[in-house]
Amino acid sequence: MYYDCFLKHYNSVDRPLAHSVWLGGGSGFVTKTEVYSLYGRKQGVGITADLFRVLGVPDTHKHNSDRGQHVSPHTCKMAYYEKKIYQMGLCRMKLSRNTK
Repeated sequence: MYYDCFLKHYNSVDRPLAHSVWLGGGSGFVTKTEVYSLYGRKQGVGITADLFRVLGVPDTHKHNSDRGQHVSPHTCKMAYYEKKIYQMGLCRMKLSRNTK
């Protein structure tokens, strides 16, 4: 869902691997909310753009253009590490059962 509603709009971002989770403040709005899960991509874009306006995000952030770009927010936070680019907050989680 996260890829189909949000990440696929960014050419340099691959589909997440199994067991992917996003943690931390830099991971972005979409990883911390249920807007796209509840409303789907089309409605989610409008609702998210409206949320930024209602919450008082300054016009300089240009979320008023999100609907035209068919993605909101219109940025995907990335970080460079050892000459490679990574999504902010992307981790892999594996849960195991203690069999002692």
